[in-house]
Amino acid sequence: MATRFLSRAEIGRLESFPESIDRRGLARFSSVGGEDLRFVRQQRGAANQLGIAVQLGALRWLGFIPEDLTAAPPEALVPLADTLDVSPRVIFDYAVRAPTRAEHRLLVRAHSGFRPCSERELEALGERLVEVALEHERPSLLLGRICELLRGEQIERPSIDRLVRLVAWAGERAHQVTFQRVGSQLTDPLRATLEGLLASAEGARSQHAWLRARPTTVSAGAMRRELEKRAFLIEQLGADRFDLSGLPPNRRAWLAQTGRQSSNQAIARLAPERRYPVLMCFCAEALERATDDALEVFDQALGTADRTAQRKREELLRRSSRDTQTTVRRFIDLSRLVLEAHDSGTDVLRLIDRRIGLDRLRADLERAQGIARPAGDGHIDLLIDGAAASGRKLLAAVIASIEFKRTGTDDDELLAALRTIGELAGNPRRWLPGFTASAFIDQQWRPHVVDTSRGRLDRRAYELCAAYELRSGSARRAGVGAGQPPPRRPGKLPATGRAVAAHARRVRRGCRAAAGQRRAPVDARRGASPAADRARARPRP
Repeated sequence: MATRFLSRAEIGRLESFPESIDRRGLARFSSVGGEDLRFVRQQRGAANQLGIAVQLGALRWLGFIPEDLTAAPPEALVPLADTLDVSPRVIFDYAVRAPTRAEHRLLVRAHSGFRPCSERELEALGERLVEVALEHERPSLLLGRICELLRGEQIERPSIDRLVRLVAWAGERAHQVTFQRVGSQLTDPLRATLEGLLASAEGARSQHAWLRARPTTVSAGAMRRELEKRAFLIEQLGADRFDLSGLPPNRRAWLAQTGRQSSNQAIARLAPERRYPVLMCFCAEALERATDDALEVFDQALGTADRTAQRKREELLRRSSRDTQTTVRRFIDLSRLVLEAHDSGTDVLRLIDRRIGLDRLRADLERAQGIARPAGDGHIDLLIDGAAASGRKLLAAVIASIEFKRTGTDDDELLAALRTIGELAGNPRRWLPGFTASAFIDQQWRPHVVDTSRGRLDRRAYELCAAYELRSGSARRAGVGAGQPPPRRPGKLPATGRAVAAHARRVRRGCRAAAGQRRAPVDARRGASPAADRARARPRP
């Protein structure tokens, strides 16, 4: 922290009267009555009485007495002069002699209950200021805080120069305390690993720069890179085991921000007692951010696939409206030919080939098959055909890096499904036995997942259904409180960029609360939600 953070002009403003006064300050400044009024009336002459009253009001309002009493705001000086029944202009005649003013200052201080600021009291306030400096790094805020402490303790404020030096000392002391609170964890191997984050070979970026980078695309590769960062932070650095609870939250956030916004060269130039806390907080935040970003990519990728399937369904509906008439006319022609062949005893196949043509009939059949839609007229089948491969890759990457735990009474089936999917990684089998956990599959997905005739489950559809169920659970656990609207369904994500960002932040907050250490429990769902609530957050027909 800089020792001098105020210009001379700023110091001058802080050591004099403000240009204006608010209502609360006016009440403090002008409240002269009873004992105060008798104390002021004891002075001889109108100038001395107004000068004493101005000093008394300034000490209660500002916590100190400015040198130039004539600079008091007119809106404060005029009511005070009216109370004393004197002219405001007599303030210019007050106490030309310095000994008189010093004597009056002592009298005002004694009457108001204030006391001078001793070195011992200043040291005690400095120790209290260190705790504030651990929470807030801004020098101007610390200066305002110590002025409040002085006024609350009824201690007359010393010069601004003296307080500026105290603020600078408190800032440096806060850095020392920070290092002391985390220093016991800084073993030699950890120090070497943290230093390695800042090293960069020629032409290659440092690990620090790699950890700072955020994903720019929504893909399995982008999510895999974030999970690699997470694995590096846990396995190589042990960032999940950093104990930063001794630091206030604001301190941790400020140190992490310093590490995030500074280059590796700038951090390397810091003193060790400042560099290591910055890197530790940066790595702890990077661990949370990597988990957030991985889960956000997972969420956005599945949402994009869902919207793509819906758009494809809408396009099919538009096409079907054009092709339906052609198909109906072809059906009428075929019906007439069949009846004609029956009545005349002619071979129906030869009649169809002669009148319509088998090639055209095959084309008409293909068009009719494109128009036909499964029961329910939803888009789940299109979602499975278009996103099964990518969705399964995303899910496999997530469950390979993060373990999930139950948070509600209906989560066991989903967790069992995730365990089964993880165990089958690399296994080419196409179908799953009917006794596989499937209670989490709702009515929209069940026709596409369950083969009731053979008592088995389609593995592609099963894994994609589990991925969307996990995503919908993450959205619900993102923290929709009482009185807030429910989370949006995956098929209807917010349209605007700001709304999408807000939705992603809700999802990340919920996932951050759930995602802990590698292979440490992470909430798979957003609490004990009933089946009806669970169905709301899945791709809808």
